[in-house]
Amino acid sequence: MIIRSALFCLICIVSAHAGDRLVVDPVEDYIDHQDADSAAMNSKPTEVLKMEVDLDGDLKNDVLLALPESHTLHYGYYWTVFHAVSGGYKRLTNALIVFEPSTVYIGKIRSLKKFGVVAYSSGSQNFGGLTAFWISEDQVKEKDLGNFKFTSMVRSELPPAYLRYFPYKLKEGDEYCPYPVQRIPLN
Repeated sequence: MIIRSALFCLICIVSAHAGDRLVVDPVEDYIDHQDADSAAMNSKPTEVLKMEVDLDGDLKNDVLLALPESHTLHYGYYWTVFHAVSGGYKRLTNALIVFEPSTVYIGKIRSLKKFGVVAYSSGSQNFGGLTAFWISEDQVKEKDLGNFKFTSMVRSELPPAYLRYFPYKLKEGDEYCPYPVQRIPLN
């Protein structure tokens, strides 16, 4: 038990300092971290999902990477953030952004007066919620923007907070995604 605790602490310390270095190739860096995790679980990822979007309004595309296996039923994928900086990227290790690409808004978040991501997540019994994510001082920050109940996805019945970020009608199985997701096969 003591050895396992010491190993966990070592992994946490190494992970905390991994974000301090400059990353030239986010996919390679991401896979290197996944390979270490996969070896422990006896599985190897076969592809990576990649999105290139400006998360902080600096006109430089940041990179979001996720494994297809990381998808959860109500929230979407767990995305690792590589923040664009001079000369490359910085892997932000303090948190993951969780969203489904078809139910996300990226841009100015009026209520926070910040640039970032607003993600919709579905709950049970016709409940849903909005969560904001943004980058501040090389860290991912998160704030709950509220939950709401709806009886259908008819536009006239959606709450104003939802319509502000998602002006289009969403329905179950809708493949609309304003932000393209690349599927990168791995060898």
